[in-house]
Amino acid sequence: MEPMFPVVAYVNVAVSHLKHCRAALYPYGVRPGASKTQVWGKLAIWAIFLCVASTLSATSVIAIRTANTIVLGGDSKVNGPHSGLACKTNIANNVAYGYGGILSVSKVHFAISDIVRRNLKGGGNLATRVNAVEREAAPQIVKLLTEVKRNDPSGYEKILSGQVVLEIVFAAVEEHIPKMMAFYLKAETAPAKDGRVVLKAQRYSCPGDCPDGAPYIALGFRDAADEDFAKHPSMLAQLGVERTVRHLIEDEVVSNPDEVGLPITILRLSDNGIEWVEDSEQCKNDRESESKGRALAPSGPSR
Repeated sequence: MEPMFPVVAYVNVAVSHLKHCRAALYPYGVRPGASKTQVWGKLAIWAIFLCVASTLSATSVIAIRTANTIVLGGDSKVNGPHSGLACKTNIANNVAYGYGGILSVSKVHFAISDIVRRNLKGGGNLATRVNAVEREAAPQIVKLLTEVKRNDPSGYEKILSGQVVLEIVFAAVEEHIPKMMAFYLKAETAPAKDGRVVLKAQRYSCPGDCPDGAPYIALGFRDAADEDFAKHPSMLAQLGVERTVRHLIEDEVVSNPDEVGLPITILRLSDNGIEWVEDSEQCKNDRESESKGRALAPSGPSR
């Protein structure tokens, strides 16, 4: 039977980035004396495993809602096989969004950005489209984590089980009301003998789950930002919403420089639309690529 994923083809990419993922020479399940095929096959799986694990919190995305606006910001640093910079906040069909967790695994054609954009461009209100994103993303992540667990059950339990593997915040203005929704998917192991990988979903919506009507949402690394925001309740009044979001993400850049990094991108939503307060080359390139993709798409038979 062929493996669920073409992991052997990933050897060159994965091994070249082992130093970023802290992989050992012999991963779990490979004993000295094993054949080269066994060693490199397992090493490829373990490299993917560690790189997947390393991306789980390697982000800082913060959103703050007021009565009239929402400001959403994020860092740009990415760890894993394709470490570097990436756009973690963007816009699709009048919805701003930011995410953290497993963002992409190219060899299995998984890219959360594609899933988000595709479903946000569908019909319905914000809640309907957010639910569509979750419905498409969740089974693909289960499939990916199932392969990791199958090849290294012990490592999966130690590093991935119980961790949030995907978290996304969405923001839009509907009927003149700023609305935010978020969902978090945590990897768990099903009870009983089958030991299947399951995802436990937690959802948040405001208005609805925010009694004071002015929520603060942080994804990924957040301890420094949470502490700073709690210690300085007048921060919003002193700095304004945009500068507060930037300041809190900078807290995480300073506290976790190996995982969170510049540039910072910031979006502001209001009745007037969505504005890029701070943009980045990565986000500009994403928009340009998406625009070119639309331009090259077939338009259907001519009449």
